[in-house]
Amino acid sequence: MSGSSGSIFLDFRLPSATTWFYLSLVLAVALFVRFRHWTNWQNWDVLLMFLLVPGLLYLRECQARRQEVAQLFAQTLSTSVTEAAAGHALGSGLAETALPWSQAIEAAGRLHQADRGVRRAYLLLLLGSAALLLRCLADLFIQRRQSFQANLSTDGLVWLTVMLLIVFSITTALPAFEAPKTPEAGAVLIERAGQVLARQPVVERLFDLDRLLAGMNVVAHVFNVAGLFWIGWRYFGRAALGASAALLYLLLPYSAYQARDLLHVAPASLLIGMIVVYRLPSVAGFLLGLGCVLVNFPLFLAPLWISYYLGRGLGRFLIGLGAAVAVLAGALWWGGTLWQEWQSVLNWPDWRVWDVSRRPSGEGLWSGLELHYAYRVPLFIAYLALAAGTAIWPREKNLGHLVTLTSALTLGVQFWYGRAGGTYVLWYAPLLILVMLRPNFRDLEERAIPSWRERLRDWWQRLAGGSTAPAPPAATGTSKV
Repeated sequence: MSGSSGSIFLDFRLPSATTWFYLSLVLAVALFVRFRHWTNWQNWDVLLMFLLVPGLLYLRECQARRQEVAQLFAQTLSTSVTEAAAGHALGSGLAETALPWSQAIEAAGRLHQADRGVRRAYLLLLLGSAALLLRCLADLFIQRRQSFQANLSTDGLVWLTVMLLIVFSITTALPAFEAPKTPEAGAVLIERAGQVLARQPVVERLFDLDRLLAGMNVVAHVFNVAGLFWIGWRYFGRAALGASAALLYLLLPYSAYQARDLLHVAPASLLIGMIVVYRLPSVAGFLLGLGCVLVNFPLFLAPLWISYYLGRGLGRFLIGLGAAVAVLAGALWWGGTLWQEWQSVLNWPDWRVWDVSRRPSGEGLWSGLELHYAYRVPLFIAYLALAAGTAIWPREKNLGHLVTLTSALTLGVQFWYGRAGGTYVLWYAPLLILVMLRPNFRDLEERAIPSWRERLRDWWQRLAGGSTAPAPPAATGTSKV
């Protein structure tokens, strides 16, 4: 009886994807919607963060239906071939031998309809992504808005965040959450990690690859939560904003659906890390270079970040960027795969929008279209124009502009990326939360970024026990930057 009574408290089961969607939406509305001010931007932003969840659930349903129809088609085709061969051997008439093939043709039609349903789901995701992109761009023109406030105290927000983070850390090691399955969604990053680890006998003996990847997912989620809290507390000036950002990140169904997929979680960690250390140009450049080598798309963020550091640490930023590329290129060269990796990146059809000879290799909206380039090329050109425009406007950028434009550029990749474009919501979701919570632009005027000499002098004085002269206050506003 003791064993029975003890096991009931350990019978923890994950909710279904749909159940978590409704539960998290109800919690988010209760915690962050201002019920007495329905016209507040905050209310619509909270609801907008859940806009893509129905599309992801619909995609999962269509993929499951297609898999069932594909299995039925394979069985019907095998049966048709067998029956047709037997009828031919027995000298049956044309009508008897044509019947099995008609059933196979009917099953093939159902498979085609199921495949169209999957592409329809991807189209819905891209339409929702377009709405989020417009929200990001509109944020650049919102000069004054009310401060973001939660319906719970800061202590309560921190408590809920810690509890949800513990649940995330535990469930990451459990069977995967019921999420939309995108074939080979994380294959590239996991394959690269596996290749590197496979060449290290000591690492292979000490660690199990699956457990190592699960641990990396946990670390990435913890880093995202800590980074969001730090940005809200130190840069936006209020601990309540940091706790709200971290809690909303954990409440969003995207975080739960993609909790075990390193290709979704790791890029978000790199981008959050760049915002956290934005006052350290060399470290920010190193993280950007790391992202460019691992997942490629941060390459399009370089013009924005270079324009931000013009006149305030550009040299250190470029040194960090070059150091990351050199370190990872050296590691691949040492392993003997530098040339193969370089060729695979250059010839990867999911990125080669201009290559009309090949379709994207992964599942997505564009892989099923014969003239996919007729749609992707204009979208890619518009995206390049947006990336170039962020380098020159606005001319004077602060942290608010940096967060908003980084989110917009990351979101824009979804439209032309060939492999499951529209499903990589977690790449930009943490940044989008910061866009929602940020203070007014005028409250984010920041101090000049100190040089290496000034930082070394300050560190030396701290080690020596001396007192440093206080830094001059920000020109305007009250935000701590």
